[in-house]
Amino acid sequence: MYPPDVVVPIAKITDRPAKNIDYTLVIDGRKVDGKNSNKTDGQGVLEADVPANAKSGTLTLHMAKEGEKKQPEFWKINLEIAELGSVHSSVSGEEARMNNLGLLSGKDPLFMRARDRFIGLFGVPDGTYIENRIEEVYGS
Repeated sequence: MYPPDVVVPIAKITDRPAKNIDYTLVIDGRKVDGKNSNKTDGQGVLEADVPANAKSGTLTLHMAKEGEKKQPEFWKINLEIAELGSVHSSVSGEEARMNNLGLLSGKDPLFMRARDRFIGLFGVPDGTYIENRIEEVYGS
């Protein structure tokens, strides 16, 4: 699985994290079991290992009242999985990796704030380009 141990804050509804919600993740037609028993954590984050060659998928969030066995579909998202681009030759490659690390990058000034958060969290040793450190932390 690649990249390893990447945390993606993906479930946000009305600007609030979708905390402790059951989900089903299907990648290229196969159900993928996530960490934390297929439930988002207290921050609305889900973690799952996705094959490096994956092309598409579906993420379905389920809501059930206490005691219900069947969990109705609450929200379904179609996923398109693509190459991130080089961290060295494109801002979008760097931006995508920072988004996937939960730093929520975007166009300036959000992009620069995401870079600052990255440096604060992971550090960038003197003489090291931030792109090299992103590659090291992210795994590619």
